[in-house]
Amino acid sequence: MRIVYVTRGWTVHDRRFAFSLVEAGHQVAYRAVESIPPQGEAALARPGIASVASWGASGPSFWPRVPKMVRALRGLGEEWNADIVHAGPIQRGALVAALAGRRPTLSMSWGSDILRDARVGAGRWQASFVLRRSDALACDCETVRARCVELGMDPARIVVFPWGVDLDKFAPGSGDGLRSSLGWEKAMVMVAARAWEPLYGMGLVAEAFVLASKKEPNLRLLMLGDGSERERIRGRLGGLIASSHLPGQVDHSELPRYLSAADVYVSASRSDGSSVTLLESMAAGLPAIVSDIAPNREWVKDGVNGWVFRDGEAQSLAAAILRACASRQELPALGQAARRTVEARADWRANFPRLLEAYELARAAWRMKPHAA
Repeated sequence: MRIVYVTRGWTVHDRRFAFSLVEAGHQVAYRAVESIPPQGEAALARPGIASVASWGASGPSFWPRVPKMVRALRGLGEEWNADIVHAGPIQRGALVAALAGRRPTLSMSWGSDILRDARVGAGRWQASFVLRRSDALACDCETVRARCVELGMDPARIVVFPWGVDLDKFAPGSGDGLRSSLGWEKAMVMVAARAWEPLYGMGLVAEAFVLASKKEPNLRLLMLGDGSERERIRGRLGGLIASSHLPGQVDHSELPRYLSAADVYVSASRSDGSSVTLLESMAAGLPAIVSDIAPNREWVKDGVNGWVFRDGEAQSLAAAILRACASRQELPALGQAARRTVEARADWRANFPRLLEAYELARAAWRMKPHAA
């Protein structure tokens, strides 16, 4: 198939989708609503990627550039004779595709675009508009699916599949000495690996770590990433910076190394679909401590493969951390249960064909429309 892949920018998830499509024998024209860094353009220069372009429409510049993006997408679809347009997130790439029309379109939710951005106002209107014009929808969890139906999407044209994990890359292991290099061989190590932005609750993780450390001084924190809350988070850690390791933004290829150095994974995200980072940590054999939001409950069962805490409450998260500390003898069994959960439902190689099924569903729906005659 000839696939026009429209997305926000350039993430590790986009890379995996685009390259897997090429490996499956398809041709991909890659279009980014925002910008692609030079290293992204270089990485995309491979056989099967027919063309790459970015429209640089971020922040306030997005709406003034929408007409130009719509014209460009229509022209590409006609000139290239595209079989399908794959577009997301909903209020960005998928909105441009919905306005462009003229080709079978699979819209893809990225989780928070539906669960957060489509709650009220313009974001809700945009989501409803996109979903009603989509030939099919791909989403990564049942929570998102249910919300999309509420917003007007035909449930018969929704395909649910977690984006999943490379189970060979993310697997239980002893690490490469990172833990010993930090002098943490006998410590209880928790790892958090989300962007340092309010949505992802990394400040709450820091606050709960400080609270839990008062009762468990052997606790240590690996906090990966960076973002606008950098100074706030460092301030919350205070004197416990010495009990933390903050390496900044690490390349995705380095993530297994950090997961292998930890005993438990922590996420305080306020909104998520099926978080890929959560699934990667579970694949690495880590029990997870996660906020009690619906998508997380699809993966983490309290006391079975991790623990849940009340969303947004530092005291509740600290209590869950202390539960994990008190359960160190059971952590291997909980980690094995986490791994089994991912093996059963989030194997990328097993789940990827669901995307191709979604393409066929979208094309069949398109053919049924009057304009296709």
